[in-house]
Amino acid sequence: MRDLKYLQYFEEAQESGQCYMMRSDYSDFQISIDHNINIDGKNKVLEMESPLPYSFAEAFDALIKKRGTTNEKLAELSGFSSKTISRLRNKDTKPDPSSVVAVCIGLSLDNFLSQELLNRAGCVLSGSTLDRAYSLLLGLAPFITIEEANEMLKKMDLPTLGNDTCA
Repeated sequence: MRDLKYLQYFEEAQESGQCYMMRSDYSDFQISIDHNINIDGKNKVLEMESPLPYSFAEAFDALIKKRGTTNEKLAELSGFSSKTISRLRNKDTKPDPSSVVAVCIGLSLDNFLSQELLNRAGCVLSGSTLDRAYSLLLGLAPFITIEEANEMLKKMDLPTLGNDTCA
């Protein structure tokens, strides 16, 4: 994990039974199954009072509003330009899986909301190496930055996220 605070959090969570080890082909990661994750006093997981809208654009817009962020800030956090974020919020856009994964990381969405957003984009992850890597990153989205995700992908010789050519 990025720094000692996250490692300490996971060690505490593991001791309390709120965390488990996940082994991948690439490395060991600890992933919390506690949905009320609180790191440094910041709740990293969004709690939605109502179901997400059905379309990708409307669901994406609702998540951005719930997170209280701007296109510019999300662009920075997901590796896109603010113009690309605006395009993704457009009802006529159908994003590819790499774009959805990048914005899920940028929004620090938990795995459930990430999967919901992927479904609304019409994206299905298969058993390919790239899709398995995306699944792993979605599970880590509340805990990693786009830069950290891209470092993991580079180590696996896979394409990085957040390139404006992807959206």
